[in-house]
Amino acid sequence: MGNQKPKSKEKKTGKAQWFFLIIFVPLLFAVILGGVILSFLGINVLELGREAVSNVPGLAEMVEEEGPNEETEQLESAEEAAAKDDEIAALQAELEAKDDEIRDLETELEEVLIESETDQNQSEDEDGDDSELTDIYENMAPGSAADVFSEMDTARVVLHMNGLRADTRSQILAKMEPADAASILSALENN
Repeated sequence: MGNQKPKSKEKKTGKAQWFFLIIFVPLLFAVILGGVILSFLGINVLELGREAVSNVPGLAEMVEEEGPNEETEQLESAEEAAAKDDEIAALQAELEAKDDEIRDLETELEEVLIESETDQNQSEDEDGDDSELTDIYENMAPGSAADVFSEMDTARVVLHMNGLRADTRSQILAKMEPADAASILSALENN
């Protein structure tokens, strides 16, 4: 009789182990795996479980309704509104700074355009003066032009000679002193 008790204990332990290993663990694994798969598919498994439990009469009291608190919502919306107001103010200040920068750049651009236009008018006047002088030297007798060029510095003579035709240049150089003509020719080559 003493031998029979341990066998029945082994059988009870064996059945409990069998139930736990064969039925409970695979069932638990299947439920967890199904929940993970449904979560990946975009189904809120926890919310569905909460709804199912709340429909069961005895378990409904155990599941607390976790609805959003109105005071919390109002506080959060007030904080969000304040944060957005601060952001709007910062963006408006940045916009005003950018507008001021644009106005400054436009003013600077106008000044540069006016300066450029003035410089262009001055250079046109100088070009006009040079072309008038060139015409005068072209119409002068080569000897007279040579006398005038002999009195000027070489850089200025080269400036005026560049505007003259080649035949007029050669006639004027022929009438100049050889040393002066040589220095002017050298300067014309370098120019």
